[in-house]
Amino acid sequence: MWENIILSTSNSIARFEKEVNRQAGHTVIWSIYTEDNIMLNIPDNLSYNKIIAQYPDGEEEITQYEEGELIIPQVIPTKKNIIKLTFYQDDEIVAIFNLDEGKGNQIKSEDGNYVIRIVDEDGKPVYDIWQEVEIDITWDAKIQLAKDMLKYEIETALTEMNYYVDEFAGQKLIDIISNPETFSIASDYLTLHLIYTDLANGGFNELFQNKADYYWKRYKQELNNCFKRLNIDYNQTGNPIYRVKIEGYVSR
Repeated sequence: MWENIILSTSNSIARFEKEVNRQAGHTVIWSIYTEDNIMLNIPDNLSYNKIIAQYPDGEEEITQYEEGELIIPQVIPTKKNIIKLTFYQDDEIVAIFNLDEGKGNQIKSEDGNYVIRIVDEDGKPVYDIWQEVEIDITWDAKIQLAKDMLKYEIETALTEMNYYVDEFAGQKLIDIISNPETFSIASDYLTLHLIYTDLANGGFNELFQNKADYYWKRYKQELNNCFKRLNIDYNQTGNPIYRVKIEGYVSR
């Protein structure tokens, strides 16, 4: 599914621009923080066998959990601020929780399919677990924006090719693509374009503007190639049509 695929990361964009993450600066986001043990009441319909927690310094750790409950702060006693939880079934991401609610005792997955309740060891709701924390990596917003923009451009192309799904039944057009990872480099280029456009607008810098223009051209070229590599599983049966070509859309 598109919502759960990771296309770009701070490391992937650094393959093209080593210095880009040093230019990110700082930002303040919400995190889960507590001195006491709390539990994440995980719904039965969320199947997983591994949970990875991300911390403000960018480090990640496989968490400890038993029978659908994740104990915090027993996860990592020396690192109590958690900014993201990612649930895996083997090596496949099944749900991402960005923990950006900032209030309440419920957290929602990025795709909106799952809701986790935060409770104490007696099962009672816990609300006082939110804390703002400063992080160094601020390009995550640009990475997400690039993914959203890419999604809309792909869906427009699919619509022009007369592909449709039953959206009233909860189906998503983007999910008929069975190899979304093929857009990873295009996502990197678009992310870099957005980053350098932002940097150029922050105080005109010809080098930043040139890089923004350069990565926009690279993005369009790579996107055109991605459409030539597209695999479509229209009914999501696991039997895709390989190398469906959507030509002419990007270049015109």
